[in-house]
Amino acid sequence: MGESSAPRVFISYAPDSTEHEESVRNLWIFLRCHGIDARIDLPGAEGRQDWPTWTRDRLRDADFVIVVASDAYKRRAEDTAETGDGDDVRSAAHHIRDAFHRNDPSAPLKYVPVLLPGHSAGEIPEFLAAASAPYEVTDFTVRGTEKLMRTLMAPPPRSAPSMSEPLASPAPPAASRPGARSPLSHELVLAVAVQDGRVSCEATLAGAVLGRHGASLLPVGSGTLARAMDAPPRVAEERLIEAGRALCAALLTEDTTRHIARLLHDSRFGTVVDVVIDVEGADGAASALPYELLRLPDGRLLATVPGVHVRRRIATTANRTPTASPGPLKILVAVAPPTGNGSPAREPGTRGVPDATTGPWAALDPGTDRRATLDAVADLRAMGAAEVRVLEDTDPRAIAEALRTDRYHVLHLSAPSTSPEEQLPAEHLTAAPADAEAGDVIRPLQDGLIGPGDLPPLVVISGCAAAVPPGPGGDAPAVTLIRRGADRVLAMQAPVTARYATLLTTRFYTALATGAALTPAAALADARNHLEQERMHLTRADPDNPPPPEYAIATLLSTGDDLPLIAPATPPVPLSRS
Repeated sequence: MGESSAPRVFISYAPDSTEHEESVRNLWIFLRCHGIDARIDLPGAEGRQDWPTWTRDRLRDADFVIVVASDAYKRRAEDTAETGDGDDVRSAAHHIRDAFHRNDPSAPLKYVPVLLPGHSAGEIPEFLAAASAPYEVTDFTVRGTEKLMRTLMAPPPRSAPSMSEPLASPAPPAASRPGARSPLSHELVLAVAVQDGRVSCEATLAGAVLGRHGASLLPVGSGTLARAMDAPPRVAEERLIEAGRALCAALLTEDTTRHIARLLHDSRFGTVVDVVIDVEGADGAASALPYELLRLPDGRLLATVPGVHVRRRIATTANRTPTASPGPLKILVAVAPPTGNGSPAREPGTRGVPDATTGPWAALDPGTDRRATLDAVADLRAMGAAEVRVLEDTDPRAIAEALRTDRYHVLHLSAPSTSPEEQLPAEHLTAAPADAEAGDVIRPLQDGLIGPGDLPPLVVISGCAAAVPPGPGGDAPAVTLIRRGADRVLAMQAPVTARYATLLTTRFYTALATGAALTPAAALADARNHLEQERMHLTRADPDNPPPPEYAIATLLSTGDDLPLIAPATPPVPLSRS
């Protein structure tokens, strides 16, 4: 999560009961929904050893420290609890007590005692109760937190707010006001592991554990999306909704989904929720699940909620840190010939279309993918928003030569194939590690092929389902490309129609080219949302011939942070050949 001007608040508490801990989570989520960068010490129970340093850093970095009153916290703060019981809380309380003993004038303003429902002032440590009046939270609403929110939203230097001033909302000042705070961004990480057909997930928000759900039977697989898309559009959508709900139930507890739903519903307009799927396991099963299908219990599709950016983060030792480069957006397109080894068009009748080889819902074949790719970048070239070089050759040596000639932001590969082994020449695009075993490399790499340092920060693969493993126990070509050193890869999880491919690529590249601060995940979210709104409109206009529900097919894989491709405020550098 990037820098934010939101007030930084650290919540210090001791779990008193399951109900008490859930109340603390509710306070944490409420504060973040209303523009406060609230952090919680829940990770403190995760095995950290250097509690004094860990605690000191968080207390020092916070604008305010909320001390949640409870009998358990008071006993630890006053050293009446057993040694070793709640060392993190004890350490935090000692730091706070020392600040008051030093007569630090900021201490009464920075350290804020809070009473949650069901707790009393008698549970506040004596050194804090003597210096600061408690803030009572009656419920997790604007009215129930009014006094607390006045204090937390007061601009530095921290001073007691005037209670005579009207309080319209605890949200930050309007964006148009000078010095106004921008909406707070949230990073929601779902760490997913699959073993022996069972899936487990740990959800963390802003670095703190939101919930854990483990050892559920895997309800979907890498082929779920493609199988559903073979049905008529209405049937396909029903299957995708069912699969999305089942996947959500397998990964997230009811409490976790409730907190996520509230975060999405109550946060200010413009808030970004960066959903990062951390996948673990060597069998490829976790990386190939169709996470873009995740549907919350309230019916919302997570990937199409405004402000939500979804991507997968693949663990690999070949990670590199890409740097943004000057604009305009520069794309190297390598397209397959109009004829050749491309996959044939799908059989008539698939996806509920009378003839799937023609018309707007025709499946993407090699020739159509070539046209779709060129159509997608044509307007950008015409308006000068991007520069494109098109190679009539997908040979890795030709690509390598082009990449050595100019610095590109995107390598777009359009190479449909007839078999999983031929879907993408991923093994050609990267150099193998020196200590790689023979099984890690599909075939020996030759001189002149592309190494990790030569790849642009984004690789886009169209025309084939490169995000799907070729078989059980293997990695998808897109994952292989990530493991070999690519930073981010946009790929498909099932075949797409020509129309969707063209519109998705056009909208995606337009967002990247015209919004230099946008990241690939943000551009994909924009394209996905736009096309889904259009699909719903077309469905209402012609209920008997709805478009196929292709909203979950595109996926973005990454290794680390999702950063912008174009460096801001730098003079443009054109291609030497376009």
